[in-house]
Amino acid sequence: MHGKVPLVSHPRSARSPSMIEPIPVEHERIFAFRLRGEVTREEMQPFLAELEELLREHGRIALLLELRDLKRVDPDAILEDTRFVLHHPQGLARIAIVGEAGWQHWTTLLLRPFISAPLRYFPQEALQQAWDWLEGAFVPRAGGIPEAQPYRHLLVAMDFSVNARLALERALHLAGHWQARVSLVNVVDLPLFVYDAPEDPLLPPPPPELEEEMTAQAEKRLAELRRQHADRIDQVQVLNGPTAERLLDWARDHEVDLILTGAHRHGRLDALLGSVSRTLVREAQCDVLAVRSDRPGYRKLLAPVDFGETSLLAVGRAADLARRCDADLTLLHVIDYFPEDVPMEWIVPEDMDPERYLTERAREALQRLSVPVETARLEREVVHAEYPAGQEIVRYADRTHSDLVVLPRRARKGLFHRIGHTTSTVLNRARCDVLVCIREATELP
Repeated sequence: MHGKVPLVSHPRSARSPSMIEPIPVEHERIFAFRLRGEVTREEMQPFLAELEELLREHGRIALLLELRDLKRVDPDAILEDTRFVLHHPQGLARIAIVGEAGWQHWTTLLLRPFISAPLRYFPQEALQQAWDWLEGAFVPRAGGIPEAQPYRHLLVAMDFSVNARLALERALHLAGHWQARVSLVNVVDLPLFVYDAPEDPLLPPPPPELEEEMTAQAEKRLAELRRQHADRIDQVQVLNGPTAERLLDWARDHEVDLILTGAHRHGRLDALLGSVSRTLVREAQCDVLAVRSDRPGYRKLLAPVDFGETSLLAVGRAADLARRCDADLTLLHVIDYFPEDVPMEWIVPEDMDPERYLTERAREALQRLSVPVETARLEREVVHAEYPAGQEIVRYADRTHSDLVVLPRRARKGLFHRIGHTTSTVLNRARCDVLVCIREATELP
């Protein structure tokens, strides 16, 4: 069951405003709720009844409770909630509290000894980390990392720039590993005023034949590229309209499973030019490869791991690429520098050095991951963050001369409306290619 949280109908939904509201998410066994205002025992009881129904339906679930403008929780409501958790020691896999005030953090810490399920507090800015931690409750322990499905149809977003030509060369090289088809699509996207202000005398529309001329020129250039590469290009097509929108529609209609786009260099102008690539990453229903390097092949691959399900899907893809390209693969885990982000089960004993203890736990977790395919060389690395995780990944990739970083997108409707911050940072700052895996965690077996 995907999409919205499958809540049961309950009389409390007739009251307005409700202090406990469901948040739609896309995961079969993770459910999210937002608590506002003052939560009373009367509000808590029907909410717990809904959780009871979810437990009967799914067996084992995880909860994300987002506290927004929460003024007070009645002590009787807290007591009811604690009793519920104690009565379901096996049903609640993990509970994440995402708050915005110090008293909420301290309340969570005080409740820990009385809550049988793993319980963690996250500040609002760490919402993504809360989700990733909850996902980790459902990571398959046997087998560990799922095998990646082969790519069958590669689409190159061709604007005839140097970056797009690099993407074409990369597509032709990679297609041979899967015997995949390669298609080229160019979009003739006239200036914005052509669509938005055709009647404005100050911004008169261009001659009607302009779009036809641009389309004809693009068709000629695509035909030349197809001729140069003989039978290696399956389809070429020129479309008209907003670039990202047309590419996304074409990819969906033609069952594309990997879009390749040229990644522009840094700078304010290039940030504007790269907006199409960012939209593709954000909205595509398939994987997206941002090509920045002109290196002929992949020899060193980097796959950051946070032990969430989407992360393991990306590792599966990286492992498959490493095998096909005869490349080295490094699994990298970054230990965040925020103390509250340490998982409950990794709490450091008082008599041990925190850095050493957390490093050992992370290395043990990496060793337990069962990579589904053999690679030329597999390494597992743990680093302690001096900067946000995305920056640490970029620094590590630069230091090790990695050719490709493989990451999950981290998008979640209802909770996360944009590319995850870590993935976005790597896309913007990495000097090498970046593969963003789009497939959702719910596709895990």
